[in-house]
Amino acid sequence: MIAAMRSVLASSVPDKQVDSCTAKVDGAQIFFCLGAVPDSMSIATAREMVGQPHLADHTSSRHLTKVDGGPVHVIACRKGVTEAQAERMLGFPNATVVNAPFGIYVLDSIQAIQLVLISNCLDEMETRHGVQRFLAWLIQAEQSQAFVRFAKKRKEVISVLAQSTYARS
Repeated sequence: MIAAMRSVLASSVPDKQVDSCTAKVDGAQIFFCLGAVPDSMSIATAREMVGQPHLADHTSSRHLTKVDGGPVHVIACRKGVTEAQAERMLGFPNATVVNAPFGIYVLDSIQAIQLVLISNCLDEMETRHGVQRFLAWLIQAEQSQAFVRFAKKRKEVISVLAQSTYARS
């Protein structure tokens, strides 16, 4: 089920892989990491399948050389998701959490972590529609430029983290 949900997420944008993809947002090529929660976010084992995906961002540094920004995490949630659940996924409360038509958008402006939780991904059509609603929301809410700015900032943060990680090795 998780592979199918990720596949639908990836097929919703042009340049895709199984667990990542790139897409143009406001003229910038952004790297997205894809995840899926196969049951309700209130079920611990389902939540654990995604965990806190941003903690492994340094491992995607090689993908970031070909893009303008990222990673941004897009997570397909089989059922609904609450702001509190999204905040717990981030791991700390000092974040901007927006309840939007597609689900929940989370931004940590300090570390430039962005999580996009697409809710009610019950089938392929709903998942595609959720991704389309997210992309439309960026434009309608006039958040495209800020989204890209934070994705570029995250790329810079990851580059520094990756350099310090490899320097210690």
